[in-house]
Amino acid sequence: MRQLIKNRLKGLKSSLGDFYKKTSCFSRLGPLEAAKTIASCMEELGLEGVSIDKTDNVVGFVDGYDNKGDLILISTLNFDSRRSNTNVDKPLHREILPSEAGVISSIYTAALVKKAFLPLEGKLFVCSVPRIDCCDVGIKHIFQEYFKGKTSNIKGIILCEPTGFNIYLGHRGHMEYEISVKRRFPEASSSVDALALIEELKKVSRTLPHNYALGDSSLRVKNFNHVLEGDFLSQKEFKVTVDRFFVPEEKLSDILHRAKSIAENIYDKGKITASVAEAKINTADGLRIISRKEFSPWKMERNHPFVVSCLEVLGENKFDASLGYWKETLTQGSYTFGKLKIPTVGFGPGSEDQKDTPVSLRQIEKAIYANALMVMRNVGMPAFGWSRDEI
Repeated sequence: MRQLIKNRLKGLKSSLGDFYKKTSCFSRLGPLEAAKTIASCMEELGLEGVSIDKTDNVVGFVDGYDNKGDLILISTLNFDSRRSNTNVDKPLHREILPSEAGVISSIYTAALVKKAFLPLEGKLFVCSVPRIDCCDVGIKHIFQEYFKGKTSNIKGIILCEPTGFNIYLGHRGHMEYEISVKRRFPEASSSVDALALIEELKKVSRTLPHNYALGDSSLRVKNFNHVLEGDFLSQKEFKVTVDRFFVPEEKLSDILHRAKSIAENIYDKGKITASVAEAKINTADGLRIISRKEFSPWKMERNHPFVVSCLEVLGENKFDASLGYWKETLTQGSYTFGKLKIPTVGFGPGSEDQKDTPVSLRQIEKAIYANALMVMRNVGMPAFGWSRDEI
């Protein structure tokens, strides 16, 4: 079986190389154009039911021989709505970065499973999810629409993210929040007045909690702006934007309550609020979505059967994989496990410590092979004793 998988992977090398070159342009394409390229590749490789939804998610699948449980491979492409996508028609000669490698490895894992006629007990889904302005609109939409009523049949999810070929089980939560202070500032001194709040927030950043697996909570003042309304005796407003990582021991509501209390202790009069920042996203399909900039922390149990099975099959096939957690990367596991409680792990080439270091085709091929092994271990039908001719 292992040799069969390796042989079929060799047969995909030419197509894999071509798609590798196309993927290098994704950072300059908009979400819809990238989705069209991905969908076209899926169709050429024979994946079934390929579709693009209203938030530019792409889904395709390999059908199984039974309905005993499905598995999903999820990759993420990050986009900034403020960037101008210019000169997209010009070829970009560079290698693929870890964040892009997951798109290739997920699609070609499904193609390998299909080309090798590997028997599955359920469907193998492949999802490419765009993330715009660090919001989770895409992943929410895909589970609220495409997988609505189907989550109970999902055995597990593999996030195709950089892990250095280890199995990752979670990360800290993250949000961006704003403290707004609106009051009468003498002589229009809101800029100076805000320094007191910023200094107090810096003090708080040194006393945040720690999680033994996920690391420290952190706080960083990201931005400050102020608006003057009328003359200097009129009410004026300033906002301090805070970038905040937090661990499972903290509640989002408590973080916001503390932020508001800090400001109230400094400014005795006026209107003070603390709220999660929002982004306004316009999709190519015409949807206008307001999304909170918030990701829940999540952490899979190390002894969960899905985790154990993935780690075992990698070990059996000479992958020196260990268990770990992302320190900075935000993944779709915040929703798939943090919210939906679907067993979720991460696996892929490259590392978040070297996010600008290119990933070679050889590394991506290694990830595809490993993914196929994990797919077979978790949703594959027993094939012991089968010869290559019998499959």
